[in-house]
Parts: sequence; C-alpha cells; structure tokens
Amino acid sequence: MGYITDLEGALELNDVSASTSRHIQPHKNGDSGRSKSTLDDDLLDNAEQDEAEDSSNHTAEEDRAVVRKLDRHLVLFLALLSFLAFLDRSNIGNARIAGLADDLKLSSSEYEWLLTSFYCTYIAFQWMNLLYRVIPTHIYIFLCVLSWSLIASFQAIAGSFPSILILHTLLGVREAAFSPGIPFLLSIFFKREELAFRIGISISAAPLAISFAGGLA
Repeated sequence: MGYITDLEGALELNDVSASTSRHIQPHKNGDSGRSKSTLDDDLLDNAEQDEAEDSSNHTAEEDRAVVRKLDRHLVLFLALLSFLAFLDRSNIGNARIAGLADDLKLSSSEYEWLLTSFYCTYIAFQWMNLLYRVIPTHIYIFLCVLSWSLIASFQAIAGSFPSILILHTLLGVREAAFSPGIPFLLSIFFKREELAFRIGISISAAPLAISFAGGLA
C-alpha cells in the first residue's frame, strides 16, 4: 500500500514538472528573442560609433584640401573633355559653311540626315553610361575619348555621303557613352551639396566650345 502511494506521488510530481516546463519554455524563447534583438541593436550602435569615429579622424581642412585636389585633377579634366566633345559635335555646321556640301555634293535633305543621324544614336545609346559601373573609370573614359577622336578625324577624309553618314552616326554612339555620365561620375567623388557647382563647370564647356568652334574652323 505504501508502495502504491509512493508511485502515485511520483506520477503527480512528474505531471507538475512537465506542466512547469511547458509554462517556462515560452518565457525562455521570449528572453532569447529579446536578447537577440538587444544584441542586434548593440552591434548597430557599435557600427555607427565606429563610422563616426572614422569621420572624426579627418579635419575640415583636410576635407577641403581633398576637394580642391579633385577640382584641379578631375573637374577641370572632365570640363576639357566636354569642351572637346561639343567641339566635335558643332564642327559639322562650320564644315558646311567651309564647303562640305559642295565637296561631297550633298543635297539639303542629305545634310539634314547627316545631322539627324548623330542625335538618333546619341539618344539610343544613353544606356552605355551604365558601363561606368562595370569598366574601371580611367579605362572607360580613355576608350571613349580615343574612339570619338579617331572617328572625328576620319570624317576629314570621308569622300562620299554614305561614308560621312556612318562616321557621324558612330560619333553619336561614342559621345553618348561619355557626356551624360559625367554627373554620375562626379557623384562618386563629391557630396550632394558640392555636386551642382562641379556639374555646372562641366556643362559650361558646351557654349564655350561652340563659341570657339567658328574660329578654329
């Protein structure tokens, strides 16, 4: 009889233990969730503190020195390239005045197609500016400038309407790969509040090139 009583007491004790464990388990899971959330917050705070410490290592004078160096070596160089690009683009009008239509026996409609062909490819190949993110910038700009300078030079030896039409169309392709990507390129190096002035310098090369084109022709 005592043995049975002890057995019943043991079973009751096991039931109480199981019930207690079921009640405790959710609290453990909740504590684990809270601990994980707290750990993530701590890691985020530490990352922000490290970033703030890194930025505080540079003084305002050092930042200004870097910006001035970028202005001298990057912004002015891109402005020069933009000047040359717009110079090539506007030379076709000066060439007509100098006798291009007479030498190649171009009709009025053929000359208009010659102008239109450039802008058709210039608009259609704007997507090539995405290559700034694929090809290293110094290589990509070098290829663009080399290709459009060769194409512009080959226009001088074109002897017929089809040949100069093809060359002027290819010129639109290569210039579309460079000029519209300048704001994106500058945004890599400058902050948002510094960007507008630098883009303005590059864009101002366009009217400057047009003003010089007539004299150079």
